[in-house]
Amino acid sequence: MALEYFSVDTGHARKVHVDIRDIVPNFFAKAVTVFNMRDKEAVLTTPDLLERILRATFGADQRPLLDESLHHSSIEPSIMLGLSPHERTVLLTQALASVVMFLDKLADTQWPQRNPFPTLTAYAIEREIQEITAGRAKRELLDTVESSPIFSSCPIKQAVADLIASAVASADKIASPHGRGAARAILVVDDSELQEMSLSFVNDKGPDDMVLPCGLTILPLN
Repeated sequence: MALEYFSVDTGHARKVHVDIRDIVPNFFAKAVTVFNMRDKEAVLTTPDLLERILRATFGADQRPLLDESLHHSSIEPSIMLGLSPHERTVLLTQALASVVMFLDKLADTQWPQRNPFPTLTAYAIEREIQEITAGRAKRELLDTVESSPIFSSCPIKQAVADLIASAVASADKIASPHGRGAARAILVVDDSELQEMSLSFVNDKGPDDMVLPCGLTILPLN
């Protein structure tokens, strides 16, 4: 999904010649579709949501660049012009990774649920944004992207998508060091519900990595 916004030029990962202010909103819209969450109240289409996600992730020193990444202005000179191709590519990758991290965290709240058809709410959006703002995961995400060698040595574009996935996974471990299952409380009413939930987790994770709702891992027996 992110690969169309990057190219490999003389072994370096680079942003394509499209304005970041066009890329980021376009990517956000596509990412929402890919995650396929049930948004009956249309909370993911709130006009300022993308800006809130990025502001929660980036530091105050990056706000001027962030603002320009989201808003077109024909009056003020472009700050982006002062950045090198390397710096523009890193900034874009960090922004796209921020979107994926937010949607990944939001999707995690949709499962497991006792309600088989959970829907998103404005409260869930606000909770995840506040968690990103106050937590350490955002620093891990930004640092993982910034320190990656692919911006100076990139064999194929797929490396950019792999970096985004790796950065989000690293941030998730920082946010929940004992695994997502430990961070999300699950109410089990009876044994049949526990059995059904356990089977769902087995189907999702596969026989070699069975995860119980409580976050424990079952090792396969030979």
